Amino acid sequence: MLHENPMTLEDNHMKRKCLAIGIILLFVGTCIVPAIAQNTEKSLPTSRGGWLYVGGSGPGNYTRIQDAINDSHDGDIVFVYDDSSPYYESLIINTSITLMGEDKNTTIIDGSNVTLREMIDVTAPGFTLTELCIQNCHYDLTLGAVFIRNDEDEDRCSITHNVFRDISAAAVYLKATHALISNNTFLNNSVGVALCYGGFHTVEDNVFINNSVGMCIEECHWNTVRGNTIVNSTAMNIIMSHYNAFSENILDCNKHFGFDSFGSCKNTYSRNVISNSKYGLILQSSQQNSITENNFINNINQAIITHVNLFGLVMSIYFKRNYARNASLFSLLGKNQWEANYWSDWESSSPRPIDRVFYFWSLEWLTRITGTPYPIYLSQYDWHPAQEPYDIPRMS
Repeated sequence: MLHENPMTLEDNHMKRKCLAIGIILLFVGTCIVPAIAQNTEKSLPTSRGGWLYVGGSGPGNYTRIQDAINDSHDGDIVFVYDDSSPYYESLIINTSITLMGEDKNTTIIDGSNVTLREMIDVTAPGFTLTELCIQNCHYDLTLGAVFIRNDEDEDRCSITHNVFRDISAAAVYLKATHALISNNTFLNNSVGVALCYGGFHTVEDNVFINNSVGMCIEECHWNTVRGNTIVNSTAMNIIMSHYNAFSENILDCNKHFGFDSFGSCKNTYSRNVISNSKYGLILQSSQQNSITENNFINNINQAIITHVNLFGLVMSIYFKRNYARNASLFSLLGKNQWEANYWSDWESSSPRPIDRVFYFWSLEWLTRITGTPYPIYLSQYDWHPAQEPYDIPRMS
């Protein structure tokens, strides 16, 4: 009877063991390699539309952003690499696309050589602008660097995670409805955001620094403005705009005022921090507003209400001023409601008066001789002022 050599049995056992280890290592390797390959590529979001690429070194990539936009269709994404930044272009967008940069700090569209009245002119609904830096628009811009206008009832445009800087007009000008403006930074512009006509916009979690005017809202209604930080600017102009909600905004160290409301009624101001300005809140011929749980801290004039007299309103109507047409009836009806605000200059639980000024003109004005209006001071009251400031965090 033949017997196998013990060394042969041991060799066979070792071969089987090595084969098993090899199979295991091969299986593990097939899992690891794709993961490593995926991490070495620039990850891009998914989309139902097609992708068009600008800049970079990929085959077939466009050199100019406008060329990619011209070849795009509704739902497409035009992705702009920062390799070829800055892009010296002005853009016309009439398709519902997403214009996306690789990184808002390094993907730059520069308006130094802009020849159009708007740097980015958008007429399509559903447009999205994200992860781009828009800068240096000093040409004779009519309205804004990014001008969005549309007659549709629900435009649903989105301006998110961008940087706008050194623009001599409005950085973003909207003549539309239902837009979202969020998580952008506005630096050294004439106006950060202008909402004119239309309405139902949401402006949230943006940072405005060193703009002449942070936000301007004119004849634009039912907007939500929350969680924004505005510093060292003229913060918010609100002109003939009604039913807006302003909440959790930080308005600090601004040049003239925090909120300046003119002929704007039935707005709500809640849980805002308004600090270190000449005027915290001005309500000019603005009635039926609700002002609750705000922090008024170290403003020279915390809040003031002003009105013109009835004769002035009639004269405004005669001269067809928009102010009288839109706000005069509101101005004569109702009053503002003040409740539970914190006032850094009021260390008492008793009602805190808010100056209310009526301006009347002298007889000389009626006879077309220059006269000076004189004020009559009355008061409204915050009946239950807060004793401690509210904890309203600044956006990081």
